Amino acid sequence: MFVSTVYDCVTGETVEVHHDEAPEVERRLIPKSVIQERVHAVGKLGAAFAVLQADPISFGRWFAPDWPNVYFDDEGLRAVLAEAGCTEAEIATITA
Repeated sequence: MFVSTVYDCVTGETVEVHHDEAPEVERRLIPKSVIQERVHAVGKLGAAFAVLQADPISFGRWFAPDWPNVYFDDEGLRAVLAEAGCTEAEIATITA
C-alpha cells in the first residue's frame, strides 16, 4: 500500500490518499544540450565524452540527430554519467 499526501484546495486541509499501486512518475524529456551544459558545469564533460567514445551504441544514441532529447530517468544516460565519475548528487542535479 502506498500513501500520498495531497492538499485539498476546497477545505484547505492536507489529506492522505491510499493507493494499491505506486503512482506513475511522469517521464520528463530534457534537451541533450541542457544535459551537456550541466555535465560541463560539474567538470565531467571530458570524462563523459570518453565514456561515449568507448561505447559505439551509447555514442550513436547520444548523437542521433533525430532525437535531441533524453528522458531524465534514462538508464543509459545514468550509466554513462556514473561511469564518467559523477556522484549520485551530481546525477540528480544534471537530470533535474
